Amino acid sequence: VQGLRITAEVWRSVKPDHNLSRIDTENGTYLTHQRLQEQNLMNEYWIDGSQMSDFLNWPLPLWSLDDQPKQNKSKQKQIDDLREERSEKLKRIAEIEADREPSPAISEEQVLRMHDAYLVRTSAENQRYAELKDNPNRAETHIPNILNSSDRNFIYDVNAPEYLRLRDMWRNLDREEQIALLALAWFTRDTIADWPGTHQYANEQFDAVEERYHLGCAHEWLEGYRRWKGEQVGPWGSLPT
Repeated sequence: VQGLRITAEVWRSVKPDHNLSRIDTENGTYLTHQRLQEQNLMNEYWIDGSQMSDFLNWPLPLWSLDDQPKQNKSKQKQIDDLREERSEKLKRIAEIEADREPSPAISEEQVLRMHDAYLVRTSAENQRYAELKDNPNRAETHIPNILNSSDRNFIYDVNAPEYLRLRDMWRNLDREEQIALLALAWFTRDTIADWPGTHQYANEQFDAVEERYHLGCAHEWLEGYRRWKGEQVGPWGSLPT
């Protein structure tokens, strides 16, 4: 109870507005910490500083909201307005999701070949992971099930034949085909299927993306193509392997 009282005394003086900065809130958090410690209300878990980063990232305190209804607008009118707004938004979403132009500058057959090469690479990586787990001389990290850098380099070997095969297949594509693959990968990620927007963004960002990133998106290429065709309508859907 005393701790709540101190916290309230500190934060009631803070007035939320658009000019309130993170520095302001951090100052309030520090002051709260100081006042609580002065009154011997801080647990040793916090005093030793090991959890200060959590403490300083407190969410902003909740302030009361104006619960008065808008003037000259009944509750039913508000509900009707919200329904109309929802209907218009759903209509706009449907129009966005129906637009599939321009077509990806890569054929479905090529996407399937790239996906098959990705599956070969993944199979080899899984095999190396199994070998690693069965190695009695492997040094475990201090965190269970976390791979160290040496383990990751062994599993995801960028000089392995199956990785180089996929890399060379990607390099042999022309620029427009590579952009299409990037767009298809990103197309899997949004709840709203905005293909024109995703394709445009892939064009804009293509040169800023490293080759290794492109190859790291291989698991999404076929999924993105199927979503573009309308076979995979939701984000993060699963594909048969």
